[in-house]
Parts: sequence; C-alpha cells; structure tokens
Amino acid sequence: MTQELPLVVDGRVRFGRWSEPFPDINLRAADAYRLPFGLPAPRPLQQARLKEWQAFQFTNGRWFGIVALFNAKALALAQLKLVDTESLTKYTFEQRLAPWALRYPQNLLDGVAEWSGGGASFRFYFDLAHDAVSVAVSVPPNDAGRPAIEVDLIGDAHDQEPVVVSIPFNDRRGMYSHKACVPATGHLTIGTDRHPFTGDTSALIADDHRGYYPRIMEWDWGTTAFRSADGTLIGLNLTRNASIDPETYNENVVWVAGRAHPLPAVTFRRFEASADTAERWEIRDANGRVAIDFDVLVDGRVDINALVLKSKYRGPFGRFSGSVKLDDGTSVDIPGVFGMGEDFELHV
Repeated sequence: MTQELPLVVDGRVRFGRWSEPFPDINLRAADAYRLPFGLPAPRPLQQARLKEWQAFQFTNGRWFGIVALFNAKALALAQLKLVDTESLTKYTFEQRLAPWALRYPQNLLDGVAEWSGGGASFRFYFDLAHDAVSVAVSVPPNDAGRPAIEVDLIGDAHDQEPVVVSIPFNDRRGMYSHKACVPATGHLTIGTDRHPFTGDTSALIADDHRGYYPRIMEWDWGTTAFRSADGTLIGLNLTRNASIDPETYNENVVWVAGRAHPLPAVTFRRFEASADTAERWEIRDANGRVAIDFDVLVDGRVDINALVLKSKYRGPFGRFSGSVKLDDGTSVDIPGVFGMGEDFELHV
C-alpha cells in the first residue's frame, strides 16, 4: 500500500509519521525558503540546499557493512564500509563525486539510484510495488591491500513495516526518511571468499533520506539489526537531529518480527576509552524506555575541509547492548550485537 497524497502538497511539506511509502517524494516542489516580503526563493536555489542520499546496512551475523550514495551538493560520496565482526578487520571504499553524478528516484515503488566509475559500481533499486529492494555493489582491489568486494543482496519487504517520517526543522522545511528492516538473500564476496546471506539468518536496513538541512548539519545516530535466539528479526534505529519537537517528530524505532514500534526521543552521551574499557556511547530517553550502550570497537572517520565546507564525521562500528520498552511495556533485549553509529557535523 502507498499513501494517497505526496510528501509536498501545494508547496507545503507534510510533517508526521507513517507506515507506507509516498507515491511521490516531491521535496523539490517545496517552498522551503523565502525571500524578503514572503516571496519564494528561486527553485534552483532551493534545490541546491536539498541533501539526498540512500544507504543500506546489512549483516549475516559475521559480517556487518554499509553502502551509501550521499549527496550534500558541496560533498558527494560513494561509500562502502565492511567489518568482520570476529576479527574486527575493516575494509573501506570511498570515492568523492561531483554532485551532478548522483540522481535519486522520486518514489520508491520503482526507482533506481546508481553510480559507476574507476572499476566500481553501485546500484540501489527500490521496487516496493513488488515488496522488494536490491543492492548491487562492486569495488576493485587497491594498492593498500583491500581485496575486490561484491555485495549482491535482495531484501524481502513483504509484511515488513517501514517507518516513514517527515520531521520539521522549522514550519517550512525539514527532513524525510523511509527506513525498513527486512530479511535478505544473496551473497558478499571478498576477494575469492563468498559469504552467503539467507533469509532466516540475515538482515538489511534500507534507508532513503532527503532534507533541507541547516547550513550546519548535525546528528547522532546508532543502528543495528540481528536475529534473536529464536530467529526473530530485530532492528534498531536511534537518532537525535535538529527536529523542533523531537518527542513528537523523530525516527526512533525498534523492528520486531516485521512490525515497527515507535520509540521516544533520545540523547547521546559519549565517554572516552580508558586502559580497561572501550569508548562508550550511552543512548537514553527521558523516561527509562531506552537504555542502550554502544561500545566502539572499530573507529571510522571522514574529515574533509575545503573553502566551502567543513566536515567532522565519525562512523564507528561496535556492539550495542541493553534494552528498549515498547508502548505496552514489553522489553526487547539488545544482547551485545554488532552495529554502527555516527557523530556527524557538516558545514555547507
């Protein structure tokens, strides 16, 4: 099923939370910025402020990774990060792109985002009209010893409830996101080693994201997905961003067996590593429903400074532990499972 109305109606962005995709993610039609005397800013100027990306996190229990096509206009990237959760070996591919190299579909019912160059290729396909998403990424080896890597996954979105949000940063503009945690089949190939993904052991979190962010983009984020002891698919997404009313408007969710359960607003506190302990992020809400610790095991940074932008970005990997409570009081345990976080700041 899809929503009846598009994201933007008569130039106004609709804000809220839903469980169906939009028929049209038409943020380019929003009157997001105003000139003096209330006149709308020229459409090209507004679109130059629109940030867009798609990303997928995936795991088969042993391997955890993320692939992304990110376009903040001043900074655009094709990115792959992959960690062996047993040895903590990490592989990274990152290619800075021209912003016009990336285009995103205006709906997720039948839409492709892709890029290729230098022997690498990324193709993300949302086919929610048929309850499917697919990821096909390949990167070549490099001189630093990274082997060739191929990710080829199909996610089954049938009976898997997404969280679809439109979050205000002011009365005219904000961010939109569609996230879903689904079982996946396919394979991950690293060099000559092929690692299978099967529907009963794997997970794929799909993320389509657009937004009119402030000049300083900032957020905290943590996510994980895993199979419980009885095989139930569980996913977690926790974010603190620039929402003007985070208790009402947030994208926090725990997925359990295909259902998306909303969670309250959270804050992140970070504690440096010591001789005996790893760096820890504590993620909490105000009423004791979210009590999650993230212990950093593998760091990740992107620091890019230029005349037009400044970036301080951390994207570490590690283990999440703790619990969250659903609206009915049921507790969902997060038993030291692998995932990733972000401490993000970008000046554009």
